[in-house]
Amino acid sequence: MLRSKRDEWDMSFAIGGEEALDHLKTAPADVVISDMKMPKMDGAALLTEVHRLYPETIRIVLSGFSETEAVIRTVGPSHQYLAKPCDPDTLMSAIDRALRQRATMKSEAVRNLVTGLRGIPTLPTTVYELLKEIESPNASVGAVAETIASDVAMTAQILKLVNSAYFGLPREVNDPLQAVQMLGLETIKALALVANIFGKFDGGEEVLRDIDRINRRSLKIGALAKAVAEAEGFDRAVVQQACCAGVLAHIGSLPLITEWPDRWLNVVKLVDETDYGMTDAERHEFATNHAEIGAFLLGLWGFNADIVEAVGYHHNPGDCTVREPNALTAVHVSQYLVRKDRDSFCDGCDLDRDYLADLGLVDRIPDWEETYDKLEHGSIGR
Repeated sequence: MLRSKRDEWDMSFAIGGEEALDHLKTAPADVVISDMKMPKMDGAALLTEVHRLYPETIRIVLSGFSETEAVIRTVGPSHQYLAKPCDPDTLMSAIDRALRQRATMKSEAVRNLVTGLRGIPTLPTTVYELLKEIESPNASVGAVAETIASDVAMTAQILKLVNSAYFGLPREVNDPLQAVQMLGLETIKALALVANIFGKFDGGEEVLRDIDRINRRSLKIGALAKAVAEAEGFDRAVVQQACCAGVLAHIGSLPLITEWPDRWLNVVKLVDETDYGMTDAERHEFATNHAEIGAFLLGLWGFNADIVEAVGYHHNPGDCTVREPNALTAVHVSQYLVRKDRDSFCDGCDLDRDYLADLGLVDRIPDWEETYDKLEHGSIGR
């Protein structure tokens, strides 16, 4: 299947997991693609070992649609899931996208951190509420979805899973309620209890407070981006993408907070004591920022390219090659307007008026401000 790439990629092929690990001892790989069903060591076991030994390696699994147990076992160690039979174009496209995303992250330390993640820990209170709800005899899809939607990390991981090829859905899902409806409560329960993808973060009180503030800011950006996209008459798919990208705009901050809490506090201190904005302070400490990390993570997980783009450029939309009103426009405007709420985590980034002028939208700013005020006062639905 990959023969056409033989002059572009250096490839090794193994007939089983043990042989693959032997290959990796002498020639570590940028990407490992594994079948799920193999003798002795299946794909889940292989990718778990690859994650443990080579966390910087991109991990892709091939499997069928109906293997629920396989979904649970591979959701942690793999980045993407491809359905069998998998045609060459789909496989090569997945590898190409993953490698391109990897190449955009210049900081090797951050690149290895993000690639090595099994999941993103969430607030302990949210994990408790989710477990309490799904174990209740009266558990409801709506209540479970509401709990998931209240947490950025949970939302990202559920959307990653529901949009994977395991479920073979005919359309993209960008809403937690739709995701829970399609996955079912039993699968959500298994993910929480067996796969433990919603592991709680046990950091210090100051860092937990920052996670909570980022969560609240992200949810407001998502709600406002949806309202702005609707006000501009974007089609339904773009409205959903705007809402999803808004909620996930700060997903890139969470690995920094949970994995490097001391360095994160250095960033916060820099913002408090200097004229640095958040993105500048992050770049000073990590040689990158949350927008770039978020785009890298979501791209690695196989999210829609428009959502990845909106997350990656939401502070600097003028650097994006696409120049048309879209989800990025709505998220950029929303992240700026939400700065009015001083209780949320403020980025300190300005509105790119040149970008909006190119789109002929500068005169819409007062209307968007009014939309934000209505949202804050409950005049429009979240």
